[in-house]
Amino acid sequence: MYLAQVDHCRITAGLVKDDGTVERAVAAVRAAHDAAGTADLLALVESIAASRAAARGDAAAAVDHIRQAIAHEQDPVRRAIWYGLLASWILDRCDLAGGRAAQQDALSQFAAAQQAGRASEERRRQYEQSSSAELRQAEQTCGERRGERPMGEGGQ
Repeated sequence: MYLAQVDHCRITAGLVKDDGTVERAVAAVRAAHDAAGTADLLALVESIAASRAAARGDAAAAVDHIRQAIAHEQDPVRRAIWYGLLASWILDRCDLAGGRAAQQDALSQFAAAQQAGRASEERRRQYEQSSSAELRQAEQTCGERRGERPMGEGGQ
């Protein structure tokens, strides 16, 4: 997991090329799923793999990896953040219903984190505002891709 994390940072910084090290680390952690402590590591390594996939433009792999990360994570703050990433990547694919659902999941996780004293109401509100703006932008962008006119220009 640490190798994946370090390599992700090195790749992101442009110091090395993506040679599959992150994916091999994910596979190694997945293969060791019965070993003590790997359940916690699996969520983190999947999130790293999701970020790598997104960086190389593979939205489908990014979505798959972040869903795996969410499924293995217990911390509501991390789950909220990862649901937010999921929503962004889904909206990039013009799946507005799926993006809305992931945004709602993120908000639910922020609420759970807030109740547990792990996140502030302000942080939840900030996410709510930014996700609303992201959804409006996706609606406009995706509508334009389909040839629809934006609201206020004769659009519905």
